[in-house]
Amino acid sequence: MRFLLSLLFFSFSVLAWEAPELPGEICGAEDCHPEMKKIVEGFETHPFPPQFFPGMYSGSCYYQSQSLDPQHEHFLGLLMDHHPEGAYMAPIFQFFGQGNDMGNWTLEQARSEVRPEWKELGPMVFHKTSATEWVPDREGSPVYVYWVRQNIKTQEIYLISYMRGLGTAICQAFPNEGGLETAPMCLKKGNLSSSL
Repeated sequence: MRFLLSLLFFSFSVLAWEAPELPGEICGAEDCHPEMKKIVEGFETHPFPPQFFPGMYSGSCYYQSQSLDPQHEHFLGLLMDHHPEGAYMAPIFQFFGQGNDMGNWTLEQARSEVRPEWKELGPMVFHKTSATEWVPDREGSPVYVYWVRQNIKTQEIYLISYMRGLGTAICQAFPNEGGLETAPMCLKKGNLSSSL
């Protein structure tokens, strides 16, 4: 019986999918227009997981997709937060529109607006050079995968997202006014703890 349980546990751990630390090549030779390339360059040259955390960020997204014009600006709201079980990120993608509907959300407003299910979908995993989160389907395969890095000087966030059936989102965002806690969190040995 013990052997059977060990074999069953081993099978599940082998089949469990984890997001890699980095997404691989994002822009091929002809895949990205200049604005996308600028965001990807920021992602590639700032190898840091989010340091200003928890936080509410907002910004722009462009898509490598069969169904969306890659040069059309779409919008992003990104809540990164923690709860007793760990950290999570809740990206909200706004397609089209005249402006970013999440651009003036404070951290507290974002916490009240974002669906609580996001806390269960994570966890947000902190790597040496990025943070990742992924959302599985019922069979455990990834539907959405998010990679996040941060420019420590400007607090700018770079988010790359694989979205099954839609394509890849290439996004940048900045902290909203009132979007950061006064005592940001930092990573210590894989755990979140106050930096003060």
